[in-house]
Amino acid sequence: MNREWPSTPVIIVSYRTADDVAGCLETLDALHTETDISVHICENGGAAAWDNLCAALLRPGGPCQPADDLSFPFGTCFNRIACLRLRRSGSLVLVGEARENLGYAGGINTWLSPLTKLSGWSGCWILNPDTLVAPDALTALAVHASNRDLGIVGSRIMAAPTDTHVVSRGLRWRRVFASTSAVGGNSLAADEPNPEAIEAVLDAASGASCYLTRPCAEALVPLDEQYFLLFEDLDWGARARRAGYRIGHAHSSVVIDLGGTSIGSSRSTGSVASPLSTYLEFRNRLLFVRAHHHRWLMWTTLMGCLHAIRLLPRGGFGPAVRGLLAGLQGETGRPDWLVARHHVPGSFPSTQAPPSP
Repeated sequence: MNREWPSTPVIIVSYRTADDVAGCLETLDALHTETDISVHICENGGAAAWDNLCAALLRPGGPCQPADDLSFPFGTCFNRIACLRLRRSGSLVLVGEARENLGYAGGINTWLSPLTKLSGWSGCWILNPDTLVAPDALTALAVHASNRDLGIVGSRIMAAPTDTHVVSRGLRWRRVFASTSAVGGNSLAADEPNPEAIEAVLDAASGASCYLTRPCAEALVPLDEQYFLLFEDLDWGARARRAGYRIGHAHSSVVIDLGGTSIGSSRSTGSVASPLSTYLEFRNRLLFVRAHHHRWLMWTTLMGCLHAIRLLPRGGFGPAVRGLLAGLQGETGRPDWLVARHHVPGSFPSTQAPPSP
């Protein structure tokens, strides 16, 4: 088998986000790193979305160029795999068309599970499709993981290149409030925090940019697919800690996260998230607590009801309550009945199953 396995695989899950992925790859092609990368993309949006993604990557001025086909041990995961290369660095780019919409963790598993059976890499980088990475972002993650003996490292997440305040340095689960908070949210980007202080309160790296050392990745694979999307990053953090791995934050790894371009979620508290996003947030909150903080399940359910009431003025109460009921009933995976109603403006019309992030 002809294999090219660089030191750091970069894994991206897309759902009809061709322009976002193209923008992300443009920044990956400008990385300053001593080790090579390979980019592994799982397109969850069906055949038309895969065609559109490949066209966007190969268009004049796009980030990629065609490459000779290579043989890969991923045939059962995908209908098709396109073999491309980044135009400037020549790094390998593999674009797989998933056989169905697998969700976020499922899309990552299509690449990460078989990669753990191959040699030649010491860590992997999971990125959202709507991210833009700074040139030193990957090097900062790998160096910080090595220097501090960490299993998972997250980036400094920003909303725009010119912003002066941080969106997130990672995530913390607040059991009393049954909610997730952004560690370091709204802190000054120019201020480098004490790593010990951050690690003391960090429960997970943001799924927008998450670096896993190989031992930690092997301990987590296969990633839990019950959530479909949302709460996966908190699940990874909880499972990593249980396996004895520490979680940290690399201040020098800067990643711009445009946020919620395919599921319809939003950072703004004044805007309305999509019914799908709201439903999964409330359902998966209970799934996460049942898996990792089961003694808090009743309390989390009560707090979930209060959170749902707060959505009444913005029209999110119905999806929130249905999500809570689904979580109590133990529903997992893809909620096909709701996904059929979900539409992202500008995306392909389709009868395919639901979107991943």
